[in-house]
Amino acid sequence: MDEDVNDLSPIKVCWSIQVKVLNKWRERSDRGSRSVCMVLADEPDHRIEAKIKHKDIFRFDSKIKDGDWIAIHHFRLKTVTEDRRTTKHDYRIIFLESTIVNPIPPKDALEHTLSDVSFPEIMNDTIDKNYLISLIGFVVDPGELHYFDPSRKIYDFAVLVFKIQDTDNNVIECIAIGSFAEQFNDEWIRARGDRIVCVLQWWGIHRTSGRNVVQTVGKCSRLDINPDIPEVEEFLEILAAEDANETVVKILSIWNHPPKHPNDHTTMILVDEKGTRIDAVVPPDSYPRNFPRNLKEGKWYFLWKFDVIPSSLPERNSRHPYQLSFNRKTTMAYYRQKSSSEFLQCVDFPRINNASEEEKKFVVDVVGVVVTVSPIGKLLEGGSDLDSSYVTFTLKDTAVSILKPLITGWHIRVKILRMFTVRLFPKDALRLVLLDDKGFKIDCWINSDFASHYAELLQEDQWFSFTQFRVLANTDSVRLTNCPFRISVLGTTVIVGADPPVVEPCSDFTPFCSIVDRTVDETVLVDMVGVLFDVGILVNVATDSMDLDGLRLTFRRAALEFRKNYDSCAARPLVCVLRLWKVDRCFDGPNNVRNVNRGLISKFLPYPDVPEAAGLHTMPSWIVGETSGAD
Repeated sequence: MDEDVNDLSPIKVCWSIQVKVLNKWRERSDRGSRSVCMVLADEPDHRIEAKIKHKDIFRFDSKIKDGDWIAIHHFRLKTVTEDRRTTKHDYRIIFLESTIVNPIPPKDALEHTLSDVSFPEIMNDTIDKNYLISLIGFVVDPGELHYFDPSRKIYDFAVLVFKIQDTDNNVIECIAIGSFAEQFNDEWIRARGDRIVCVLQWWGIHRTSGRNVVQTVGKCSRLDINPDIPEVEEFLEILAAEDANETVVKILSIWNHPPKHPNDHTTMILVDEKGTRIDAVVPPDSYPRNFPRNLKEGKWYFLWKFDVIPSSLPERNSRHPYQLSFNRKTTMAYYRQKSSSEFLQCVDFPRINNASEEEKKFVVDVVGVVVTVSPIGKLLEGGSDLDSSYVTFTLKDTAVSILKPLITGWHIRVKILRMFTVRLFPKDALRLVLLDDKGFKIDCWINSDFASHYAELLQEDQWFSFTQFRVLANTDSVRLTNCPFRISVLGTTVIVGADPPVVEPCSDFTPFCSIVDRTVDETVLVDMVGVLFDVGILVNVATDSMDLDGLRLTFRRAALEFRKNYDSCAARPLVCVLRLWKVDRCFDGPNNVRNVNRGLISKFLPYPDVPEAAGLHTMPSWIVGETSGAD
């Protein structure tokens, strides 16, 4: 009985598998020993590398060709230890003298064998460089053939740098070395067509000049120009549809598909990559012939030859004034994933509870925590149809404290406590400290692609609704908040103004005693409130007197637990809040502590409008014995 490739391990040698040869190449070790290597795949496309050592090449080499289906019996498994790997399998097949190889009839499986990765995964450095990858794109810059040694124009010294582009206009630089450089140059000269599609398989990712490029690796890489494979045909169809300004949409929801009854309509909620939703209706007479019956939620599709009509649905699933109506010529074709976003457009709980009659005409998205669930009920008494079953449940509003990674469909209402620019090259990023209505804080990062937009939209001390964002672990050595995670804004994130809660959350000021007693987490920036006195002299500690970053001012704040009898001045005291300052231990004693500003992050707020400062505003100036310093 033939085993699954995923089950192979060194526990025995009497394995038997049926596989297709996806790639075959020859290698020579540093010691000059030759071997034949292969990438094999079984019917479910589980892959493993195989190796024929020098002494056994004559037994098996002539029996195995690229693209063949073969049965292999009795072989050894060895752990893969190389840095560059052609598959994700932990082991490699080693042919033995007793290994048996027999040809078998081709199987229908593995029609699509190009496991290509997306260009953004490579460009954004989110893919493991230990594994060789595959790509498909059309050539936008064929480059020129060069030789490392111009006096020796042989393939061993050839190199060619070219660029390919995907269907989303992302461009990646590719470096072909040796025979691959000459192959690309020759095939490019002979190629015909408006778009020359290039398929790269088993290429390595390399980092150079601050960006990722792909490059051939030894003899195992493959390069094909306009190959006759299904993936190229699909790629060209995508390009043709985009050139014709056709629509690419994702099915957010679909019901009554295919129709249960002859006169029923199929209804869908569609969304484009910009997050714009629209309703779509499929009349029953649109199903014959070309209309697919296996449409799935969460998948992307080409859509063309449809009608656009005013919205006529009694219950609207989008706020678009029109809807799509399919006809007998309407076509939907599968499109590779354009975005993994769920495109949630969540509504705040207060807005739901106070919805107007107009708002009740539309369905909404909402994110929350399930707190109660009722038993299953029946809409029709005594009915057995599952469609008549129902449950009711209660949701609790999402709080910052429950945010976790691996989920992007979050929705929160928060106040921006702090917003500042992070200087990066070539464009600046934006960083926020957010506070929800329960008093929990979290750090938020907006990268340079969106920073300029949100810098104009967002304001400190204002409430906003954040929907569809990523949650990542916060690994900073000094954190802005106690939360172990941070928010990262995506291209699909929606941020809009929100109403403040009825009761504003209280400020979380750090008590002076917790700093002196070392009970505060000194890896987290703190907020403090107190009365300012004993201001030092402004000095510049930098070697260059013109360097503004060297300016320094020392001052001290009185503890909140002041003594009543130190009322020596009738002047109004300067109450201040230090927001996001760093607790620092001085070198000259265990109890000598100071607060230091953290660049542009920290903020000094005189006469703050917070309840904790109310009693301090009416105090006369005074001096207390216990103070703490701040720079």
